[in-house]
Amino acid sequence: YHKLCLTCDMCNGVLFQEFIIQNSKKLCNICDQKCRPMCEICKSIIGDAWIISYQDKHYHTNCFRCSECMALLEGSRFHDNENKITCPSCYSRKFEYLCGKRG
Repeated sequence: YHKLCLTCDMCNGVLFQEFIIQNSKKLCNICDQKCRPMCEICKSIIGDAWIISYQDKHYHTNCFRCSECMALLEGSRFHDNENKITCPSCYSRKFEYLCGKRG
């Protein structure tokens, strides 16, 4: 490539410095960041960290937690009730309370 011919396949900007090849496309750092998934909880780019995807939403593994007790849910069972993810214990406790089954 001539220096001015090496361009980002997304924005067509000249790639003067480092660039990333993603899915056979040359990307500048800015376009690479735009293509990466954003964590639904902390709203930061996930990057190369471990990722959990659920219902077209993405999470850092450290952000995927019970909305009640904040327990990590990676590799665990969980419930999704009205877009609030909870562990089985918190879900049962809340469900029993709402149904009047508390003793």
